Amino acid sequence: MPQLRHRPRDLVQGRYEIKKLLGSGAFGTVYGCLDGELETPVALKEMHVLDDRGGERAAALAQFRVEAIHLSRLNHPHIVRGHYQRDVGQWRVCPICGLDFPQLNECPDHGSALEALDSRHYLVMEYVGGQDLLTRAEEEGGRLDVDEAIGWMEQIASALAHVHARGFVHRDLKPENIRLRGDSLEAVLLDFGIASQDEGGVRGNHYGTRPRRATTGGGTLGYAPPTPQEAAHPDARSDVFAFGMTFYHLLCGLDPTEPTTERQMHACSPREFRSSIPGWLDELICDCIAFEPDRRPQNGTELLERLEMAEGEPEDDSQPTVLQPSHGVVGMGVPTTPTVAPTPLGTPLLFRSGHYARDLNDLVWLCDEYPDEAAKRLYEGEFERWLRSQNNEVLARAASSARQYPSKRAGLEHWVLTTGLVARSTVTLDPPVLDFGSFGKEDQKTRKLKLQKSGRGWVFGRATTGAGAVSTPGAFEGESPTIEFTFDAFRLRPGRYDGQIDLSGSMGDMVVPWTARVRGPSTLVPFLVVLANGAFGMVAGGALRAVPFLVADQQHPRWLGSNSLHEWWPIAPAFGMVMAFCWLLWTMAFALYRRSCGVLMTSVLMGTLVSAYAVFTGSNMLMGGDMWLKPHMQPIVHGFAPGGWMYAGATIGALAGAAWRWRDLASTRFWTIFVGFGATLLMVYLALEGALK
Repeated sequence: MPQLRHRPRDLVQGRYEIKKLLGSGAFGTVYGCLDGELETPVALKEMHVLDDRGGERAAALAQFRVEAIHLSRLNHPHIVRGHYQRDVGQWRVCPICGLDFPQLNECPDHGSALEALDSRHYLVMEYVGGQDLLTRAEEEGGRLDVDEAIGWMEQIASALAHVHARGFVHRDLKPENIRLRGDSLEAVLLDFGIASQDEGGVRGNHYGTRPRRATTGGGTLGYAPPTPQEAAHPDARSDVFAFGMTFYHLLCGLDPTEPTTERQMHACSPREFRSSIPGWLDELICDCIAFEPDRRPQNGTELLERLEMAEGEPEDDSQPTVLQPSHGVVGMGVPTTPTVAPTPLGTPLLFRSGHYARDLNDLVWLCDEYPDEAAKRLYEGEFERWLRSQNNEVLARAASSARQYPSKRAGLEHWVLTTGLVARSTVTLDPPVLDFGSFGKEDQKTRKLKLQKSGRGWVFGRATTGAGAVSTPGAFEGESPTIEFTFDAFRLRPGRYDGQIDLSGSMGDMVVPWTARVRGPSTLVPFLVVLANGAFGMVAGGALRAVPFLVADQQHPRWLGSNSLHEWWPIAPAFGMVMAFCWLLWTMAFALYRRSCGVLMTSVLMGTLVSAYAVFTGSNMLMGGDMWLKPHMQPIVHGFAPGGWMYAGATIGALAGAAWRWRDLASTRFWTIFVGFGATLLMVYLALEGALK
């Protein structure tokens, strides 16, 4: 669906300067702006629906105005402040990109006709520049500190009490819609885009608000109540359900938008995933997320009262009920951070998947099953604390020393191997011998060695070699890491070189033999390059002079004058086609030698342009070539003009071959270049002698 957009630095209503895009929803886009009059940052939300087919724009505008009305009536320290503003003017908007192009009739980027627009609608809101609670939790390892979370959620409960007391329902409460305000770190409730007015009571089966429609959106799956009736008609108790799921997520690091995780959250209480959660809070969250609306706190006011009353109660130190986990397939989520308090003796170590470790065997199994989460917990000291609670001081110290590895996965593998409960990774070398092949003394070659793992484990270690010609990356790691080794033949004498690379690490010690052959300089290659290019030039020159006349069924072996050719077709097109064919063959050979697609594409482009020019001017080129070559070539080939073109083509080809081997001109092999020139001229002479007999 096309959407209205603003560019950075656009000025809205002559006051709000667009600075950056903050986000976009079903029918609104939010920008970070600077209020030019007050010199303060604001959040500017524009109703961005452009398409009015089927009344889409009108319906979106009606919902947009509802959000503005809600915000204007809700004055609370923990609810974002905002007001509605309409901008009237003339805009010419592209229906594809949504940008305004004044004074134009079509979009310069897409070529589409511009649509006229006479009004745009904005919601000017307080800019809450802090993190949302989801981001905050992720930075802390997936879940918030318990006391910190209670303080923020109590503030949100007071906001819900204010919303519900004025007859509104938020309908989309979740961690992303709770943001911290600046340095004060107060929680602020955002996004009233799908909020609606409670038109009825909260008892019985009547849920008050109108059914959701595609235009107005709906709550977020996992946070919104799952029952179909309540999903269609949410009320204050639906916000309480979302409050409970949000609280659960922030305390335990479990994401209810994942179906498997959501089922676990409804099957277990929060204390089963985090034992430091107070008993009263565990009970309150379970009441909030009850499927039956009557079991929940009935509105924000009742929710706030329970929070305030329960905070003063003594904490329940009873242990959570630990459910036997299933070792089936469970989706791996974001790793969570444990509380810093030591785990009591005998308490299982819970993972986010719902699995838990009762003893060391279980923990080692979980490390292989969920390595990312296990590595994070190891490096945050949870393994060390849990092992000490199990009176295993030796492995607790090993867990502490494993954190010295810069790579978390390597540190985890080191600790797991220290337990003695698992075997080292089994690794095979591919290839078993590293053969760098044969190359010149100034060249380098790189070869890859793959450590193919079979079975469990993370492969890490270090590669060393005693040979200065072979460079290694040093450290390596991965599931089946690939290591690159480079052999540098600089200043090495020709001959065969052999050695070995030593690998040591989690897979034990291994030796990789390597071999390389350094060639000496070749005197034959420059000669052959010059001769081959000269031969190609000879054939190309003869073809350029002879083929166009053969196509035209004519015979013109004699030199042409300035007015010898009067017909354009088919001589000129044939000349251009021969030139294109010869150029293509030569550039393909050069590109293959250089192994460069860029050289090929550039040469083909240039050859295409030159050949296209030759298609139209081929007759003039033939006459001009004959007139230029005749004074120089007539003493050699007499009246046989194609022979002069063959000599010229061979000379140009030999020069190209010499340029190809320009480095040999500054070496002791320079004489082979001149021998190649001589052989080229002799080749042309012999070819002409055979052709003229």
